[in-house]
Amino acid sequence: MKNNFTALGRGMKLAAAVVSLLLPLNIFAYNLVVTLKVAETGEKIPEVRVFASNEDASSIYAYADYNASDSTYILKELPEKELSVFFRLGEKYLSDKVAAPRDSAVIEVPLAFMPRREELKELVVSEQSSKFEDNRQVYLPSKRDKRISQDGSDLLRNMAIPTISVTDDAIKTSMGEAVSVFIDYLPASASDIANIRTGDVRNVEVYDFPQDIRFGGARHVVNFIMAKYEYGGYTKLTGRQRFVYDQGYYSVFSKFAYKKMTYDIAADYYYDHSRNNGESTDAVYDFGDEKLDYSSRTLRMHEHENAPSMAFRALYQNDKTVISNIVGWNGGKQRNTSSSTETFSSPSYNSGDNDVSSNSDQVSAAWNGNYRFVLPKSFSLIIRPSASYRHNKNNYRYSGLSDIVNDTKENAWDTEFRASLNKKIGKHSIGVFGYLSYSGNDIDYLGTNPAKTDMKAFRTGSFIQASLSFGDLYISPSANIKTENIKVNGVNTTSVLPGYNIDASYTIDRKRQLSLGTCIFYSTPVWYMSDNYQMTDQINAITGNPNLKNQLHNNNYLQYTSFLNNVFSYTANIIYSHTSRNIAPVYIPTELDGHKVMLRKVENSGFTNLWQPGLTVTARLFKNALTLRGSVKGNIINQHGSVQCRKSKIEYNLQVTYSFHDFYVSGDFNGKSLICSPWMINEMPAYYNLNLGWSNGDLNVSMRMYNLFSSSYKSNRGWCDTSHYSRTSQYYHQSYYRNFMLRVTYTFSYGKKVNREEINAPQGVGSGILQ
Repeated sequence: MKNNFTALGRGMKLAAAVVSLLLPLNIFAYNLVVTLKVAETGEKIPEVRVFASNEDASSIYAYADYNASDSTYILKELPEKELSVFFRLGEKYLSDKVAAPRDSAVIEVPLAFMPRREELKELVVSEQSSKFEDNRQVYLPSKRDKRISQDGSDLLRNMAIPTISVTDDAIKTSMGEAVSVFIDYLPASASDIANIRTGDVRNVEVYDFPQDIRFGGARHVVNFIMAKYEYGGYTKLTGRQRFVYDQGYYSVFSKFAYKKMTYDIAADYYYDHSRNNGESTDAVYDFGDEKLDYSSRTLRMHEHENAPSMAFRALYQNDKTVISNIVGWNGGKQRNTSSSTETFSSPSYNSGDNDVSSNSDQVSAAWNGNYRFVLPKSFSLIIRPSASYRHNKNNYRYSGLSDIVNDTKENAWDTEFRASLNKKIGKHSIGVFGYLSYSGNDIDYLGTNPAKTDMKAFRTGSFIQASLSFGDLYISPSANIKTENIKVNGVNTTSVLPGYNIDASYTIDRKRQLSLGTCIFYSTPVWYMSDNYQMTDQINAITGNPNLKNQLHNNNYLQYTSFLNNVFSYTANIIYSHTSRNIAPVYIPTELDGHKVMLRKVENSGFTNLWQPGLTVTARLFKNALTLRGSVKGNIINQHGSVQCRKSKIEYNLQVTYSFHDFYVSGDFNGKSLICSPWMINEMPAYYNLNLGWSNGDLNVSMRMYNLFSSSYKSNRGWCDTSHYSRTSQYYHQSYYRNFMLRVTYTFSYGKKVNREEINAPQGVGSGILQ
């Protein structure tokens, strides 16, 4: 064999290198036994990563099996053509060409390329790899992680990433902030994450305040880097069925790729039938000249929800262009009935039993485009157009000694155009972003209090941001300005909203990083700006406020993350956030149609200060067979306004996974938590689950047991205390009573691997109905 070593570059990105870690499907002809030796000593090099591919490693042919008995590497069923054998030594990827088929090959490595023994030992001890690279964390999931995980959320959980928290219904940072998920730099919906074939995940990137324009300004990002398909693809079938609590989710997803085109189709169906939900409420109404005591107890409640959806995507991509178009359809029906008993201390109101029915139907269609172009002179351009339409129909009946009817019909639509232009200047880059959007909600309120609401919103925005790299110091400043013109029933409100974001990180070494940041931004509550009112029962009414101002948010954080070794890692952080001009309810004693009612109006009221120190520790033990993740977080809340809250609370979470052969067991425990909002204070009970499963990679079957020792339907307890209205409510939900979920996924693939991206089913425009 001709020995023509090439080092692929000291600064080679791990994201490009770990393409070696997944075995693609191919049509093969012969096997090759490779021996790696140190040229000067003849010593064999054991247990490193070896794979065969084309010359630039963009198409992988085989991943080597290590034979410990003679310290050789076996590459099976290779194509009969010239190829390269790649292997990793420390931070370097080396290669040697194989010009023609043969049974064996000896590759001699110059001593200068060999890492120190302790570095090489550290590299091969664990399949899990993690490090800091530029302004991101890069994680390599182990084979065990991928085999026992049913979807993308499962994989993140089993990887025990210290800066990411995964629960059944959310992916958040360890600081509790929302995370935007991307798959190969394209936005991913919940359906996309559920349809990931975990065996195809090459690595996972975690960003805080990334400046890559492909992430569209998202504050926190998880990006899955997937294997590729030259032709063929895979089909995934998923079923999740709960027992005792009657809830189910079923989906089919299929991907097919041919050369530069990829087609995805997804269909899913979700239903939720609950029979033991409800609440017990005690309230006091202060009308000035009298105080009224009120109590309500749910006697019976049936809630039925059915939600089918479909999506189709066509994706074209080459080295310089990505063109993605997705169309999606979503339907939904809700049929809710309940009966309760109400007691008033005043004879002016009718005490007794009542029945409430609420039926809603909605259908929506949406289209999302995502077009990326690599331009000359280190420029890149991204264009993202979208459009959606939604029709809602709601029917509400309050039937007791007095009847209330609230029927609504709504047509909602939204169009948006976003563009981003970026220029790389050496290690730095600068980007300019802009967007235009126009949306509307036409709502007819029919029944007891008929009204019409016509809402239109026109928004523009632009911002500039830079990514500055000074060795191990990374600084990312940005400034933005938004304008909003909102018209509600002929009343115009125009706002000019400036903001900024400054983030910095210092990578101490490959295993330690310190980061900090500060930002200011605004949020606009358009759906609370309608001025009509609606009766909800015989004593309560609601209305919006067309004069609402934007909420102002200021967030600041400091975080230190350390990968102590291949076993332990931790992240410690503290965040401080201040929100002013809170959007909050104000309760106003009012007389409507000669009858005293308590009118809930929405206003800007008070501010909130929140301090959150936190610590998360992870451990991967017994060659990754056991993973542990524990976190503790403090909440110090000082909220002023109509609902005041001055509380301190410690929250904690523990996650454990143990796997042996094809079996695995996992568990989650969440302690009690406290949520203070401008609307109500909620205390959440502890919640836990135990999961037993079996997987051979393609078929994964598990049984999850929720709150196994609970025989109570009690969920959260909420309360508020304002000048004219106070209440305390105990809520009940079937999910807190012990229940079980059978989860099954089956995936089969076909063809030849080379590219992977997931469908992002658009969900459509939101509703503006007053609630």
